[in-house]
Amino acid sequence: MILALGLSNFSAKKEAILLGSFIVIAYLIRQVLKNLETAKRLEIIGIAIIVFVFRAMPGVGAGAS
Repeated sequence: MILALGLSNFSAKKEAILLGSFIVIAYLIRQVLKNLETAKRLEIIGIAIIVFVFRAMPGVGAGAS
């Protein structure tokens, strides 16, 4: 699906690829968390949020060097 969208002339292909990837990741996380106890589930979700926020923050870039 991603290859077909990437090679197509669809105007919103980046957004469609992002949405498709998000759906796959959400499904996989749901499968992992399905059979865990509540405390462990909340711990994993908290770690995932921290990692996401850390990766989403912009760096200092080339100006630091």
